[in-house]
Order: sequence, then C-alpha cells, then structure tokens
Amino acid sequence: MAGVALETTALSLALLAIATVMPALLPCSAELQRFERPAKADGSLSLLVVGDWGRKGQFNQSQVAAQMGKIGEELDIDFVISTGDNFYDNGLKDVQDKAFEESFTNVYTAKSLQKQWYSVLGNHDYRGDVLAELSPLLQKIDSRWLCLRSFILNAEIVDFFFVDTTPFVESYWTNPENDHYDWRDVAPRETYISVLLKDLDAALKASTAPWKIVVGHHAMRSASHHGDTAELLSLLLPILKANGVDLYINGHDHCLQHISSNDSKIQYLTSGGGSMAWRGVFTPTSDKLRFFYDGQGFMSLQLTRTAADIAFYDVFGRVLHEWGVSKHLHPAAKKFPERDKKCWAGFGLLGRLNPREIQLGDARTDPRRDAVTPRAAARFYSFSRASPYLGLLALRPNPEQNPLRFGSPPRPLPCFGVSGRLPPDLLCRHFNKLHELLGKLKQENVSTLTILVMGKGGVGKSSTVNSILGERVASVSAFQSEGLRPIMCSRSRAGFTLNIIDTPGLVEGGYVNEQAIEIIKRFLLNKTIDVLLYVDRLDAYRMDSLDRQVVKAITDTFGKRIWQRSMVVLTHAQLSPPDGLNYDDFFAKRSEALMRYVRLGARIRKQEFQESSIPVVLVENSGRCKTNSGGEKILPDGTPWIPNLVEVITTVIANGSKPITVDQKLIEGPNPNDRGKFFVPLILAFQYFVVVKGIQRAIKQDIKNEPKPLWELRDKGLANRKF
Repeated sequence: MAGVALETTALSLALLAIATVMPALLPCSAELQRFERPAKADGSLSLLVVGDWGRKGQFNQSQVAAQMGKIGEELDIDFVISTGDNFYDNGLKDVQDKAFEESFTNVYTAKSLQKQWYSVLGNHDYRGDVLAELSPLLQKIDSRWLCLRSFILNAEIVDFFFVDTTPFVESYWTNPENDHYDWRDVAPRETYISVLLKDLDAALKASTAPWKIVVGHHAMRSASHHGDTAELLSLLLPILKANGVDLYINGHDHCLQHISSNDSKIQYLTSGGGSMAWRGVFTPTSDKLRFFYDGQGFMSLQLTRTAADIAFYDVFGRVLHEWGVSKHLHPAAKKFPERDKKCWAGFGLLGRLNPREIQLGDARTDPRRDAVTPRAAARFYSFSRASPYLGLLALRPNPEQNPLRFGSPPRPLPCFGVSGRLPPDLLCRHFNKLHELLGKLKQENVSTLTILVMGKGGVGKSSTVNSILGERVASVSAFQSEGLRPIMCSRSRAGFTLNIIDTPGLVEGGYVNEQAIEIIKRFLLNKTIDVLLYVDRLDAYRMDSLDRQVVKAITDTFGKRIWQRSMVVLTHAQLSPPDGLNYDDFFAKRSEALMRYVRLGARIRKQEFQESSIPVVLVENSGRCKTNSGGEKILPDGTPWIPNLVEVITTVIANGSKPITVDQKLIEGPNPNDRGKFFVPLILAFQYFVVVKGIQRAIKQDIKNEPKPLWELRDKGLANRKF
C-alpha cells in the first residue's frame, strides 16, 4: 500500500508540474499563427487581391490571370491575397487532386505572380477535403501556396488578419441542403468561433502597425447576390470597429465593389470576380456604395506608412474605380505649429497626401482667407489623383475654425477633373469656382449628382466621361467594341457625391439593341437620375429613322419626363464644316435637325418642346484639342467647353423639374391590362342603358306594330265569343 501511495503521489506531482508549466508554453487559446514579410526598401508595399477563381482557367479565369500579370509587373507587387473559394465546385479531393495545378499553378503563370500567395478558405473549399487544401504538401507542388484557416501577416507598415469566416454562417451547419461541409478541427461551432474572436481581438489590440486590414471570404456588406452576412455583422464587426480596422477585404459575391461604413472608418472591399460572374443582382445596402461592378476582375492595393490606394480592374485590365485614403501626420512632424497640424487633420477620405510636401513648410494656406495661394495649389495638386478638382475641397484651413463657406452669387464649377497639370493660378481660380458651384447646389438641396450618359455607339460617350472626371475610367478604343455593361464612376468630397454612369451603345446591326436597354434598366434599378446626357456627333451630317427609334427607346424606358432633365452633347466639335457653311450656321442646322428627331421620337408636342427646350452643348475630347493660355480645352470660338458643359448641367438641375427615380414599376412599364380600367364601368353602363335598353324597346315596339295573322284574329274572336 505504501508503494501504491508513493506512486500515486509521484503521478500527482508530475501532473501538477505539467499543469504548472504548460500555460507558460501554450496560450490559453490557440494563438493565431504569424508570418513576417518586409516592405520594400522605400517603405511601401503593393499587392493584388483576387477571389472566387478556381475553375481550371474557364469562365475568363485565364483572362483575369493574364491581366493580373500585367498589372502586377507595373506595380512591382510583393504578394497576392486570395479571398477564398479557391477550387470549384467542391474544393480539393485530396493532396493529389490535379485541380490544384489546373486551377492555380497552370493558370497564374505570369512572372510577376510568382510571389507568395496568402489564401483563406471559402465555403466551396469547405465542401472538399479541407485538410488537403491546408496541407504543407501542396507547397512542394507549388511553393507560392500558403493557406490556413486564420493567421496574421506582419508587413511592417501593415498587419493583415486573415479570418476563417465560413464557420460563422449558421445555415452551412443547420441547412446544408445537398452539400457536405468538412468541419474537422472546427466543430463544435460555438467554441471555435469564441476562441477565434478572442484571439483576433487580442491580436488587433496588440497591433501597432499604421494600417490594420482584415481579410475574410464572406462579405460584411454587399450589394450583390449574397448580400450582408448577418453573423459577421453581429459577431465580427464590433471587434473590427473597436480596434480601428481600416479595410475589410472579402470575396464570396462574384463581383467587384467598394462600400464605405456610415458609422466607422472601415471600407468594405469585395474582390470576388476571379472567374464566373455576371449574376445580374443588385441589392441596395444601408452603408454608402461607392462602386459596384457585376463582372470579372481583381483589385490592387498600394500602401505606404501614410497612404493607401486601391484600384479595381476588369477582365481587360481597365481601371474601373480608384480610391485613396491618407493617415494623419505623425506627431513627430513638427514643421507646422499646433494650429497648422489641426489644419490637415480632416483630410482622411478626401484623398492622398504626401507627408514630405507638408514637412517642406512652404505649402501654406492662410487661415483668414477662403482662397488658396498659388504656391499651395501647386504643391498639393497631386494630393488627390482620383479627382483633382473635387480633391481641392481639402485645401482649406482647420474646418472647425474656418468651415467651407459658399460664394454668393454662385457660379458653376468649371470641371470635376482634368488631364495634365494645370498652372497654380488656374488651379486657384478653379478652387474658388468649386466653392461657388457647391454653394448653388447646396441652395438647391443637392448633395448627390447622378449623370446618365446614353447614345449610339462610337459617338464619344466614354471619352466625355473621362474628360469630365479628368481620368481614364472608361476604356476608349477606335478598334475595340464597347462594353456590354454600364459602369458607374463615383467621386465624393466634403459630403458631395458625383456619379457618372457610362452605358453601352443603343444600336446593334442597324437596330435598337433591346438587350442593351434591358441591361441598362436593371443596372439603374433604385437609382435616381439627375441629368441625362444624350451624346451624338456634330460631324454626323444626316439623320434617319434610327435616331428617332433610339430616342423613342429612351422615352419608353424612362418616360417623357426624362427629357426635362436632359441635354444634348455633340462631340467632335473641332470639325471643318462643309463648303458654303460657316461653323455657327452648321452647328445651328445640326442642332435643329437633331432636336426635331428628339421631339418626334419622344412624342413631345411642338408647343411643349418650345416652352422647355433641351440645351445643346459642344464637346471635343481629342488630345489634339486646342487649349487657351490657362490650359483649358477650348472650342473653335475660344470657349472652354468643360466649364460650359458643367454650367449647363447646373442649369438643368435648377430648372424646377424632378429627378427620375428608376423603380420596379418604371422598369416593367405600364401593365397593358390596366389601360382604360377607369372607363370599364362607364362602358358597361352605356351598353346597358343605351344599347341593351334601346334594343329591348325596339323589340317591344316592333311586336306592337306587327300586323296580326288571321289565325291569331280567329282565335281571338273565338276567345271572346259567349256560349
């Protein structure tokens, strides 16, 4: 018995020792694994993000991969992030599954993509052998591959927190339908999520990096097919907000989108267009939708210690949307006194600011004035590449002490963007004009301006959009057909949002393209149109019935009221008119002919048309367009056409008519069964009292007047005889 007691005592001491030592060796929960990656020598970092891609090169996966290679080379990327759903439809079968090479190794072959890939799992990955996809054995097949459930990447200026979001979605557990999910090492769900959230919260709190970015597969906010993920909003989002996360990047929805949080600084970025897309679903979101593209593509992210720039690209490598944000200045930068340090505190979402420019100490604004000095304008011109003119809203003193004041009387904004560098004095004039335009729009209670650009193909719609925004947001090529989908480009500054919607051409093979009309209608669902720009060419000498049909198609879609909020834009304005006509006469005749077809196609009565005439403006988008001494593009008569265009837009907004809201009823059009319903009771009453009653009276009268036959008279006499 003594020996047994001694042995038991020894075992107890051993267990006590283990219990004492293990907490020092292991955390109370499974601490997230960390990876280190240095930034470039200049302190910057660049990467690509793609998701929902693994389809063995099909559904444009190979085309997206090719463009990723080109952009990756241009940006000299450091690595690639995959947002999940790496292998369709049901993940990998095992580590020998050829789908790994067919969907990854053999597709992303560009030299610039031979960098480390950091991947998370998606719901489709969970339908296969998850442990195989997580296995280090795959790195022997392709050393680029690194996939874990949840982990941290420390990259000096930024900490990336990769989160396994699939277990959060309760329906995968309770209602998987015909799908099987591999929950090994995950179940029970509540414990797994609890431990993960605890570890993530601790890691975020411990992070000292200037940028905190969380990557998951499922969306927090989405305007596409899957919409918001309720479980992430309730469980994960509060932790992100509490710890100052800057970006949340996801896939899952097969689209590209950018949504800004209304109550925090978080930007929700979806990059799920790696292969199959075009779901054709748009759902309004409660937060601010900055960009949405229901197609294939990918995203780039460039970071420095003080600035972050994102860009979305389509399957052709065209930039669809750009956005930038800058951090506040580091307290160590004391070139400016305390008053001036506060002056720059409000830049935030307004654009990108180079801290070196501030530290020079010579780019100053006078806090006692609203105007910006030429030196300051020149120094900070590049601060907002996304839209220089709107970016100038930030060039003002401390907004708390000197808020924006709008000029009186207001005048229109000359331009929302430029191409090329403007002289400082011109930049100052444009900044002051911007004050005046916003003042006028504020008086009209306008904080969002949505411009719809429509017309036939090849007339210069996309070029006009690029000129207004001052950047290449829409692809333009004389040898390339137009895109089949509308694109909305948004720019926001100081509470004012400009949306421009570029649409595909409305003519295909000599006929109105009904498919394009339907796509445009669905894209515009739940949007409000403030101004319609109907674009045509000045050098189109003849009009025909096709022009009338195009106008009729627009009218049938949006109603006649759309023309009260419209203007006609004639491109190729720097033409030489035909012999015998001067420029003004040719412009007048061309406008008159086009307006006649607009009136006929829209079925507007002549008197109505004369009372509310549609303005016509000239545009010249060519790089060979002449400029004035201030660098503005001008028409043959010397008029700067962009200021003139925006002035007319402002006039159209203020003409008293209401914007057009595109709802389901407008898209579907009037129900033919509803036509004339009001007259049905009247028609029935008329039929009964006039027609039916009239017939009855006529029949009775005919019977009364008809001569009696002899047999009837004989019978009548017999009936009256007395016996």
